[in-house]
Amino acid sequence: MGTNEKAGNTKVFTIGYEGMGLDDFVQCLQFAGVSLLIDVRDVPLSRKPGFSKKGLAAYLQSRGIDYLHIQALGCPKAIRNQYKLDHDWIRYTRDFLAYLRQEQAKELENLAATTSQTPSALMCFEANAAQCHRSLITYQLAQAQPIEVEHLVKLPKIKKAA
Repeated sequence: MGTNEKAGNTKVFTIGYEGMGLDDFVQCLQFAGVSLLIDVRDVPLSRKPGFSKKGLAAYLQSRGIDYLHIQALGCPKAIRNQYKLDHDWIRYTRDFLAYLRQEQAKELENLAATTSQTPSALMCFEANAAQCHRSLITYQLAQAQPIEVEHLVKLPKIKKAA
């Protein structure tokens, strides 16, 4: 049984950094026991400090979390642009899932192997996983193998007693 398997199922986390600072983001990952962050943004750049590829990778490494960018699992520009025009989530879902099945089957196999061996989280921007392509990636992973998906959210601040 792999290091991330529990009763035959692999647990895969997802996380969006929208509304989070870098420290809160890393705290979420650490609390969940994530040791590999898989960035599934097509373009791993951010206007939010600390969330662009090089800076994020270095910061995560200093906190004991590995970083992997898989550009092939990012949403292609044509699908993103169509969604910006029509805001049709059903079309977006259909087109992105077709892209994954037709063009990224091997990448999904590699992702399944990685996540079954290493406690991993798929990362993109959107806080709401239901409106992000990372939920579609985990949906497609679940078609091939049993997985448990947990969408991580910002941890509440706990006030210390005076």
